[in-house]
Amino acid sequence: DQWDFLGLGNSSSWKIVGVGNFDNTCRDSIVWNNAWTGEVGVWAFDLDGKMSWEKLGVAGSNWSASGIGDFDGNGVSDILWTNRNTGEVGCWLDGDSMKWRVLGSCSNDYKPMISVAG
Repeated sequence: DQWDFLGLGNSSSWKIVGVGNFDNTCRDSIVWNNAWTGEVGVWAFDLDGKMSWEKLGVAGSNWSASGIGDFDGNGVSDILWTNRNTGEVGCWLDGDSMKWRVLGSCSNDYKPMISVAG
């Protein structure tokens, strides 16, 4: 096995949300969320394996990224969000904050569980 050092997050407020294909290149990007500012971005990889930072948008401070998946079936990853105060659930289609879709709501007792298989 070979390990590649990708870099460091620049603050403890940045957390990895998951990985997904946000540009339909069949190359996964690493999704980051800043809990203090609500900023969301990805470390995207080009076909040569070079990494670049791309800002996706800003989520409200009450929203938590709960998972990554292709919820609309178009081959591009979406980001699932839950609101800690209201229980509302929604997603950014194609990882685009301008393509917001409300999916419903759940009990405020709901706690998202994320498991990463590798």
